[in-house]
Amino acid sequence: MFCIACKVQTEERVGRYHYQECGLDNVWLLNCRMRVCPKCDAEYPELPDADTASKSIAKVILTKQYKLDGDSIVFLRKLMSLTSEQFAALLSTTRIEVSRWENGKVNISALFDFRLRLIAVERLFPVSEQLMLNQEINRVIRVAYSESPYDDFGLIEVPTPSPYVSMPV
Repeated sequence: MFCIACKVQTEERVGRYHYQECGLDNVWLLNCRMRVCPKCDAEYPELPDADTASKSIAKVILTKQYKLDGDSIVFLRKLMSLTSEQFAALLSTTRIEVSRWENGKVNISALFDFRLRLIAVERLFPVSEQLMLNQEINRVIRVAYSESPYDDFGLIEVPTPSPYVSMPV
């Protein structure tokens, strides 16, 4: 494969890839296969299918030890294919409150954060994975819950599934 910008032959590498295509600024795919231009450093990643990648990102977000931030809330809502109104009704709150969380005007309360995580697990993952995820969420909420998503620099690192091995989701 040749670089689109330089027309130079690219080299194959495996490494971290800043996965901005998911809509979150802080997601990095680990062990991602990519082609890299030796001249301009342009990266051409081999991305997993969007559904698999999104659910892998959701698992990491749902089990992180911090309150959900606005970007994570938007990501989860969109992944569940819900409008703001549907999302608000599901959480027993108002569309305006959801908008405030998503825009970072107000932090989500611990109760709504916990409720949102449990609803996301129920709607996004098969029953076979729900128990393990719910146990991890309970542990996070009870033991190590932090107000700030930036305790570990806010990075979300997601293992990249092999394109040749199906990943259960």
